[in-house]
Amino acid sequence: MATHARVKRAALGDRVVKVGSTRNKKRGITCDWSKVPYHIMVHVFQYLRDGDRFRAAQTCKAWLQPFSHPALFRTGQFQYGSMHRAITFARVKGKLLRHIYFKASRPNFDFPPTIRGMYQFLSNLINSGNNQLITLNLASMRRLSFRGIYTLPMLVELLAILLANQTHLRELDLSHASLIVKQGSQILEAVAKNCSQTLQRLDITSFIDYGEPEDDEEETIWTNFVSALCSFKNLSDLELSYEVLLDDVLRALAGSSKSLQNLKVYNNNYDTAVRGTTPEAWQRLTSACPGLKVEMFVRPRFEYHVDPALCAILTPSTPLHNLHWHSGAMISLDNMKLCFQHIAIHFQSTLHHICFKSGVRLARGDVGELFESLHECSHLETVSINLKCDFSIDEEFYRSCIKEAVDKHHITCSKITLNGRTVSS
Repeated sequence: MATHARVKRAALGDRVVKVGSTRNKKRGITCDWSKVPYHIMVHVFQYLRDGDRFRAAQTCKAWLQPFSHPALFRTGQFQYGSMHRAITFARVKGKLLRHIYFKASRPNFDFPPTIRGMYQFLSNLINSGNNQLITLNLASMRRLSFRGIYTLPMLVELLAILLANQTHLRELDLSHASLIVKQGSQILEAVAKNCSQTLQRLDITSFIDYGEPEDDEEETIWTNFVSALCSFKNLSDLELSYEVLLDDVLRALAGSSKSLQNLKVYNNNYDTAVRGTTPEAWQRLTSACPGLKVEMFVRPRFEYHVDPALCAILTPSTPLHNLHWHSGAMISLDNMKLCFQHIAIHFQSTLHHICFKSGVRLARGDVGELFESLHECSHLETVSINLKCDFSIDEEFYRSCIKEAVDKHHITCSKITLNGRTVSS
């Protein structure tokens, strides 16, 4: 390779300085960057940040033209901690947005993100006349703090107006909003107004703070929420919390959505009593959606919470495909063995992947015994185990116990890992 290319560029009206490497200049070859095809410049601009794109557009008139191309403003990635950029973007180019993603920034307790910023962003988006959003990700809205005259009900009402105007929405993420059931029902009803046939992916994990209805009014509100949730006919991916996974929800999904393929359930709250679902409700849903795969996440909210009775959470007849189980530090060895046996008996034909993290230190002989229970799972593909080990010699002994159990019981599994290291594949 020759010496590094020396790039010089300047813009003086319509004049563009020709640039090139030293070797090219000796050969009499120059490159006029203003002659780069328009569609190539649009493609290049898509990989630049907003500030870099703006500075590049100031280089010359030829580069200013692709800066205004609608394709450059279809996706907006924002942070709750810096709402000023999102507000300006929605005011200037809000009508061009098709995909909106909000990410929770590192918490700042002195200047937390407020509802006012999100309220202004949604107002600008509505005023722009945008009705063609495809993706809307507003995860972790509960990080917004209450300051000034703006309140959460005002924000929910404005969000409902925006969603009611959409006609092409396919993906909606409202996880970790922590709304009351009435507010959640209001938002879902707004989405279902025009997007009941277009919505394909919905994430409502920790979307509402569910509590058992105490009177007829709360029962009616919950019924409206379930009705709104099950109004999406072409829903293929659904993520929700275990607290709202009731039999009436399963039955309603079975009667409405025939295309549901992936259902993710998160159980992160062991404080509430485990109600559980019935096998009959799961059988009805499986019959309506034959290709349904359930992925279950079960872990304690805090490390030292008691065991959540995994056997009650994992109802027989559930089409369990993936299981992520963190046992916590208060589970007994007998309960752990009972849970493994429950998994092996009821999900031997459906379980493909299991990730188990033990919150307690196990004796050397117990690891192989626990692993032996999985030999009945004939479709198991990957097993990931994370154990607490005091010394590396303990981990090596665990590995040898697992290998012995695999050879002894002829466990067919494509990959087994222990604490991130492959045991067999």
